[in-house]
Amino acid sequence: MIFIDGTIQPLFYGNRIRDGAQMANYEARIRTRFGELVIRFENREELAQKLKEAQDLAKDIEAQLAEFIAVEAAKPIVGFEDLYAILSDGSIKLLRFPETKTDVIRLLLFFSPKPLTTDEIRFMTGIDNPLANMKANDFIELPGGTYTISPEGRTIVTSKIIPQLRGLSR
Repeated sequence: MIFIDGTIQPLFYGNRIRDGAQMANYEARIRTRFGELVIRFENREELAQKLKEAQDLAKDIEAQLAEFIAVEAAKPIVGFEDLYAILSDGSIKLLRFPETKTDVIRLLLFFSPKPLTTDEIRFMTGIDNPLANMKANDFIELPGGTYTISPEGRTIVTSKIIPQLRGLSR
């Protein structure tokens, strides 16, 4: 079988023999970060076994070739490029700063694609004690000691902080 844009189709019908060996009746093509992986199989059981082997193989390949795999650099959300940048290590660099430390942290968490630890917040904002500035209900502590911003905090960022940074309100 061939996987084509979410559909599966038979590779060919009947038994085929090449170089004295029987060829598989089905084929699956899987796009990975390191290229395309082709799996040939006869039935569901064989596919399940080969997929398990392929997962292990993919992990080994990624571990061995991590430095060679091209990863597209993350980019800021369109329309907010004037407010922040994403560095090569994935950290966020704010390009404009609100007046209060609490608003700086709100803005950082608003743009962060993942929850951040206090060490990450300290590193990205330069604020020595982030927790002292995160008393508002706008901050949500998650398991693992990471923080994100609440929907109310997001509203403050979009309705107050960003317009102030762009000189649209005072």
